[in-house]
Amino acid sequence: MRRLRFLLGLVGALALVADGLFAGVPSSATIDVATEAKAEVVVWPVAERWSGEGFLPVRVRIENRANEARTWTFKFKVWTNYQETTEHETSVTMGPREAGERVVYVPGNGRAESGRGAWGRVEVEGPGTSIGNGVNFVNQAGSDPIVSMAVSAAQESALFVASNGAPGPKAELSVVDPAAWPADWRVWSPFQQVVLTEAEWSRLDGGRRAALRDWVLMGGVLQVFANRMGEPRSGPAEERIGFGAIRRSALTLEAEEKVKTGFVELSELVQMHPEALMPMSLPPELKLTTGRLGVSLFLVVFGILVGPINLFVFAPAGRRQRLFLTVPTLSLAASVLLVVYIVVKDGFGGEGMQRGLVVLVPASNQAVVAQQQMSRTGVLLGAQFALPAAVVLTQITDTSIGATGDQNQNAAYSRSEDGASGDWFKSRRVQKQSVRQLVPTRARVERVAGGGGPDAPPVVQSTVATKLKAFQYRDRDGVLWVADELEPGRRVSLKRSVVDGGLPLAAGEFSALGGAAEGLAPIATHAAIRWREPVFVYCGPVMEARTP
Repeated sequence: MRRLRFLLGLVGALALVADGLFAGVPSSATIDVATEAKAEVVVWPVAERWSGEGFLPVRVRIENRANEARTWTFKFKVWTNYQETTEHETSVTMGPREAGERVVYVPGNGRAESGRGAWGRVEVEGPGTSIGNGVNFVNQAGSDPIVSMAVSAAQESALFVASNGAPGPKAELSVVDPAAWPADWRVWSPFQQVVLTEAEWSRLDGGRRAALRDWVLMGGVLQVFANRMGEPRSGPAEERIGFGAIRRSALTLEAEEKVKTGFVELSELVQMHPEALMPMSLPPELKLTTGRLGVSLFLVVFGILVGPINLFVFAPAGRRQRLFLTVPTLSLAASVLLVVYIVVKDGFGGEGMQRGLVVLVPASNQAVVAQQQMSRTGVLLGAQFALPAAVVLTQITDTSIGATGDQNQNAAYSRSEDGASGDWFKSRRVQKQSVRQLVPTRARVERVAGGGGPDAPPVVQSTVATKLKAFQYRDRDGVLWVADELEPGRRVSLKRSVVDGGLPLAAGEFSALGGAAEGLAPIATHAAIRWREPVFVYCGPVMEARTP
């Protein structure tokens, strides 16, 4: 009988240090498949601990020693908040005598409660395996909240000393070699911070440097320290891009007394743009009602029909055999009527609202979108919907609107390479999700040359595919300029604001309200939900128009 042998080993030279403060190199799980299958499978995550939000990259290495092609299926399952699971499945085929690796980006469904983190298990099906066998590839952290930080092996000891005892949450360190992982921002998704030296940053190739910047756009913090004391920084001390930041220090990591373990929260951006993700409340017509009175009356009428009326009218004494026909007929009719009542009351599909923040990054022809949405569903005929693999989808618990997030029930979410299914959307529920995506786009707002001189009002033009309302722009001198509307492709001369209420706009940046913009926002989820007119805040730098 085929056997599956699990050997848990430690990859790397550094061991774990007490209290979980110093994680070191992540452990690997080696699956030595049965002799007749002639293969070895290694599962290796990029980090020991994971919050459960975003993605956890897991390297799968397979060596097929057989003289024929073999296929193995990997079924990843992630638990957060005890009873909520997310499943992801992928298959790998190896040719005869072939060995290779694949990085699987295992999705989560949200940040686990109390900072404990998620835990996950992978089961392998294929030649030489048996059903139900697998290994844990990530384990829960302790009870204290942590900040997960990635660092190179050369700087690990220095960062441990600098971060130990620093103000803020505890630091969970993982040694990551950027060159050993693909040029994809999801490689860094488990981490809130990445720490590099200027030399390590400069040695990265263009693709991996761009991937790290994309991760910063999605909310990460990159800390870059000097190679030697006295060397100038390669850029500003703090550069805010997208939802994250790049922080550069003139000190070496060894000279830094305490490294900040805090990270950029989306709430900071929301405070700057409160219209974006303000608390939403369902209007009365969208609230989910229980219909207890109608259901109670229905059950009373059904009880009278199937009881006394059935016994004395449809199947009187001497004709009791009719009960074998009348009872199932009445029950079937009642079931049909109950379904009709639910459909008439709640309808098919559902309705919902979407709000969000779109930060344009024209320097790299990108935008990062953070969207919150809530919906009230009726009868859903299907749970599957299209969703790109790199979209971060999180289920939100919000008891103020009745969105429980199924934290007290067994909720099963599923993600594939091009879609999602499961309990993301369920019939007759109020649910709330957070959606985040990095989008390629050439949309931008430009300051058009030829405005009449340096003291004349700026003339701007937008290529964002929506009308921008309540447009505000702070120029390089700190002066606030406004316009009621800015239509795409139309040049508009701005007016100097009479009152500057201290809007926290950085010099050279704009902020405006807008609706749906093709290719930007909103991020599409379940097609059966009828979303009301979305409201988004668009912001970012105003670029100088290119001269022909």
